[in-house]
Amino acid sequence: MSTDDRRIPLPLFPEWLRWAAVAAIAAVILYYSIPAEPDVAPAGPTPETEGSPNLITLAAWRHFLAYLLLGLSVAYAITDRATSRRKKVAFVVITVTGYGLAIELGQALTVDREASSTDVLVNGTAAVISCTWYALEPRLRPVAVTGERIRHLVRNQFRR
Repeated sequence: MSTDDRRIPLPLFPEWLRWAAVAAIAAVILYYSIPAEPDVAPAGPTPETEGSPNLITLAAWRHFLAYLLLGLSVAYAITDRATSRRKKVAFVVITVTGYGLAIELGQALTVDREASSTDVLVNGTAAVISCTWYALEPRLRPVAVTGERIRHLVRNQFRR
């Protein structure tokens, strides 16, 4: 058994589709960060949070999850690029953190929103953590997903 046989197959969609997914995630983040009405949290503790430590706010979790997803989608989009992992990591971190910084600057220019350095820190942390993708990458074997491959898989599925 070769080492390539032991790697887990990773469906690798066409590059245009991977970047379309990145653009869709970035568009959702943009929409909920600038044009959408901001959530208004009630002042003071609520009965659900009374007495419980609130170390990480819901807004911070939302930022973290959104930018983690954005970082993972960018990492997946460039997974078949012939470049070093170090350069891929740098690209993901700079792109995702830069996008988060640009969003915060955009919020500073709006009336209903305010920029937050904490949000930039959370976004950057999520970008760095999304790079754990590259720890898994050596164990994955990208398999191109094409129309012919999908038809072949479907045909074989129904022959059983």
